[in-house]
Amino acid sequence: MLVILLGLGLCTTAEAQFLKKLFGKKKREALELQAAQNRAKAAEKARQDSLAQTIVYARPAHSGLDSSRLGPQGVFDQLEQSFDTVQQGKQVQRIYLLRNVGTEPLRIESVTASCGCTVPAYPSEPIQPGGVGEIRVVMNTAGKIGPQQKHLFVQTNDPDNDGRFMLSLRGTVRGLPGPPPQR
Repeated sequence: MLVILLGLGLCTTAEAQFLKKLFGKKKREALELQAAQNRAKAAEKARQDSLAQTIVYARPAHSGLDSSRLGPQGVFDQLEQSFDTVQQGKQVQRIYLLRNVGTEPLRIESVTASCGCTVPAYPSEPIQPGGVGEIRVVMNTAGKIGPQQKHLFVQTNDPDNDGRFMLSLRGTVRGLPGPPPQR
């Protein structure tokens, strides 16, 4: 049975030896458990890949919008914003502009961040056709150091791609200066 699992790539040689040694007579159950875990990992990866394909990475204003289509159509002015390099502990603030180029009001239903250090604020009132709404973002850099990239997941009533957009905020956080070396 171990040879079959190894041949199919369901476990490594080291894993198979470990399972054989650990479970002895119960190696069949251990191998079945390993195979089930591998199937679960594959299913989770497929789910994440499917979700990633449904998110619109914020279409820019020059994309092929259908001006004859009825309904709300959201367009962000910027896909990504940068804060370059900041000192650790500083708060970074940015504003993303969302234009409604459609024929009906555009509602921002939710905005969630990929990290608890990033807090979005967005209007509760719909953005009227031709109007602009702001999504304000504050990122707390306390405890962060080095390159940072945070994502904002925006859910709207735009019928394209289920109204989903993804925005990015990136930059570098420089550590606080340490105490002078002791002599």
